[in-house]
Parts: sequence; C-alpha cells; structure tokens
Amino acid sequence: MIVGGGISGLAAAGRLQELGRSVRLLEPDGRVGGVMRSERVEGFLFEHGPTSLMTNHREVFGLCERLGLAERRVDANRSARRRYLMKNGRLCPLPLGPIDFVRTTLWSGGAKLRLLAEPFIARNRSGEEESVGQFVTRRFGRELLDYGFDPFVSGVYAGDPAHLSMQSTFSRLVEWERRRGSVIRGALMSGRDRPRESERPMPRRLFSFKEGVAELPLAMGRLLGDAVRCGSRAIRLRPQGDGWLVEAEEAEGARQYGASAVMLAAPADGAAALLEPLAPEAARALGAVPYAPIAVVFFGFQRADVGHPLDGFGCLLPGREGSRLLGSLWSSTIFPDRAPAGMVAVTNYLGGAKRPELVERAESELAAIALEELRRWLGVTGAPRLTRVVRRPRAIPQYVIGHEARLRAIEQSLDKWPTLALIGNYLRGVSVPDCIVQARAAADRVAARLPGRS
Repeated sequence: MIVGGGISGLAAAGRLQELGRSVRLLEPDGRVGGVMRSERVEGFLFEHGPTSLMTNHREVFGLCERLGLAERRVDANRSARRRYLMKNGRLCPLPLGPIDFVRTTLWSGGAKLRLLAEPFIARNRSGEEESVGQFVTRRFGRELLDYGFDPFVSGVYAGDPAHLSMQSTFSRLVEWERRRGSVIRGALMSGRDRPRESERPMPRRLFSFKEGVAELPLAMGRLLGDAVRCGSRAIRLRPQGDGWLVEAEEAEGARQYGASAVMLAAPADGAAALLEPLAPEAARALGAVPYAPIAVVFFGFQRADVGHPLDGFGCLLPGREGSRLLGSLWSSTIFPDRAPAGMVAVTNYLGGAKRPELVERAESELAAIALEELRRWLGVTGAPRLTRVVRRPRAIPQYVIGHEARLRAIEQSLDKWPTLALIGNYLRGVSVPDCIVQARAAADRVAARLPGRS
C-alpha cells in the first residue's frame, strides 16, 4: 500500500509493479502528481510547481523511456546556461568559467583573493554541525555567502543559510573539507575517484516535456492503471497479523484495505498523523520538519513590453539587494512553446523562509508586488496579458541544523516496523529526480523484506 500519489509515491508503486508485487496507491486529491501540475492557458504553459528536471541519473532517463516519454522530452535551450544575479540593483551574468570569474564585477578583488586562499584555511575540527552560512563564511568569506550561496539556497530551497544544515544540503563540500582539508582541493582531486565507465553518471541535463513536467507523473499514473485510487484519504494505520490495515475516507464512505507492507509518501505532517499511535517518537520528529511557504506568480507579456533580452535561465536575487522576490525564471527562453508567438513567459517566486508573511497576502497584491519588481529591473512597461498566482503554504521542506539527527531518530523509532517505510522530499533530497531515485530504492528494500511474490 502506497499512501500518497506525488512523485515519490508513484515512483515507489511503479518500481514495486516492476518487481511483480501487487500494489494499491491511495491519493486524496482527484489527480496524481502532487505539486507537479502543468496548465496550458491562452497559449501559455504555466507550471504550478517544478518548472524543469535536472538530473544525471540513468535511472530517471530509463524511466522516461519505459513510460514512452522519450519522444516527448524537450531539452533546455543552450541560452539557458546563462544565469543572472542581481548586484547593486542590476542584473549581471554569472561567470561560466575561470576567465569569466576573473573578469566579473559580481565579486570584488578581495572576495576573489579570499576564494583563492580557501585551500589554506584550517578545516573544522570541532565536529559540531554548521549552518550553510557558518561554513561558507569560514571557508570563503562573507561576500561569497551574500552573492553566491545565499541566492542559490533561496532558489533551490527557498531557505535561509543561517539555519540550513551544511551537512544536509551540501554534504559533498563538507566531505571534501573533511577528507582533503579544502573544498577547492577536494573538487580538483575528485576526478581521481571516478567510477568505471559503466558506473559513471550521465552528463547533467535540464529537460521537461512538450506539455510540461506534469507529463511525467500523469504517465506514471496511467501505467499503474487501476492500482491508483484517487479521492481516497488514509486516516488510520494499524498492524494486523503479519501485515497492515489502512482505513481511508472516500466519497462512498470509510473503507479498509489490507496490505503486507505500507509506504507513506505523504508530506511530513501527514505521515506524522498516521504514525502517532504507532511510533510517537517518529511522529514528533516528523511534525517538527519545517517547510518554507512559496507564492508562484506567472506572467505572460508581449515581447515588446519587456526591455531585458531574457537571454538566460533567469535570475537570482540576493537577500542583501532588498528585493521581495526570491528569483525569476524566464520560462519561454528555457523551453520552446511556453508562450505564443510574440509573447514571453516569466515565472516569479515570493516568500520562502526569510519572508513567509508575503505568501499570506491576497493574490492581487502578490501579482502587484511581482510586477513592480519586474518593472524596475527587467524593464517591463506594459500590463501582463496573462497572470496566474498559486500559493503553497508548505512548499519546500527545510533541512535545518539537526536534520540528520532527526532522520536517525525517525529511523530508530521505525526499526520495529520493517514493512513500514517513509519516502518523500523531506528526507534526503528535494528535487524530483532525487525523489524518484530514493523512492525506487526504498521500494527495493521493502520488497526484499516480503516473502515470495504476490
């Protein structure tokens, strides 16, 4: 039994079917996919959640092929390699290589020298967990935090580097410092540890599908067929013999399902509510997982009404710049057919861990805030031809300091239930590809604990 029909639940269910297991997936909404929803409106393609997929996992590309989506996939335009960062109220392109880094005005000469001095900075020997802000300031200096890591953290996690755990968000950098004494030295030497050719990951690729990212979960749902039951909300979970009994609320009334194993793919708070009677320690830890709220404001403009060339993926806005936006993605530049001819599509984000109160404002006010910002630094003059606003009060889980300890506490609390598993983006990866890979691995572990094939 899979509880939750977001990308994690779908990936786990699909993998279990591949292994020959009988699967049932319960989804409280009327459709699968969770926040992965794509909407075509007046010729514009609007993404309610993730706008693209970035991965080098062969497993993800293999899944797309098995779902018949290989021909539906569209890779990002080459111009999407360019990213912009705001500095002193102006958008500046991020350097794409060493020569660009030397020439860029995004960082002062002192900040560049501080970066070059990183191999000579003593490693952290205290053993204490550091925040992203603490680690980056110690190793690279404050300017690289403010105009490097801070906007990146806002763009990926909508988070605050003062609270996010470095170990849980950038574990590779922590490991490089631990093993090599330096992040730069670790990056340069990492090539020596490359796996065999057959084991190497594919080059990283940014892609979507012709009608948006929602094509992926919808195709997964179609493949599962009758195994998916939408409009079914799990409200109670209890052990029964060697298996489980799941009680759900459905339009026809309460219904009970028996299962040999259960995988909870609900958000952390939903999983906590189901686990409270069984594993109160795990429930408390899950209930303490913080989420950052986000408001998505999508605009469709006439091309002539936007002064900026929009010649890139989009822009990130450092907190020190005082913008009320976290960032802006230029959707019609990244992928084809995201806007009608003569139009452009721009997706903007507000809120996050630093400004959560913004998400509570009326949709009209959120649109007005975003439009005011775009007029100032994108040179927008005319009114948008299309406006869409989506608010997500619990959008992205925050891997704050203590996250790994929290996960260990959850795992220890669930040790006595070997046929009960948790999957989701609040564990060890917020991206869609991370969720897919980890959910399929969890499905393998659960299947291995069950006798025979059903």
